[in-house]
Amino acid sequence: MAKNCPHCLELKPNYSRAYTLCLAKKVGRQMVHNLKYNNGLYLTSDLKSIIRQLPHLKKICENAILVPVPLHPTKQRERGFNQSDALAQVLKKTLNTNIQIQNSLIRTRFTQTQTSLTKEQRKENIRGAFALSPNIKLDLDKKYILVDDVFTTGSTANACAKILKKAGIQTIELLTLAHG
Repeated sequence: MAKNCPHCLELKPNYSRAYTLCLAKKVGRQMVHNLKYNNGLYLTSDLKSIIRQLPHLKKICENAILVPVPLHPTKQRERGFNQSDALAQVLKKTLNTNIQIQNSLIRTRFTQTQTSLTKEQRKENIRGAFALSPNIKLDLDKKYILVDDVFTTGSTANACAKILKKAGIQTIELLTLAHG
């Protein structure tokens, strides 16, 4: 049963639905933190286990194009990988269904971390930070699912979805590792 998130009531999303694998509390918060800041690719088997416990994800992702939220090239070099892309790869491998992964978006400017910012500061921080990847070929008939590590205020997801929407994508959804 779908529920409306009380944190999202003020958000006017540019996507139609959002899904999350866990709450960003206790173990979920630690998982996100380890994935992002402690070279957490070792968590792949744990992510697979979580995904297998959520059989409805297969139907949600079937025939969709997963779009990892991009990192700025500087941040990606520092981290060594994009955690959103890592999650998208695990989803594709674990669900074993017709899923594509497409880097449809790029990060156009370096932004400070959102962790200590208010909702308004986050929105301002992310403004103009994303664009369509050059020479990308979008399939306007497909469902696009943005993939990100964590949903807090929705500023990042909304900014990314807005770019896809302006490009003509009709069905945009969001899938995150954690929420909160």
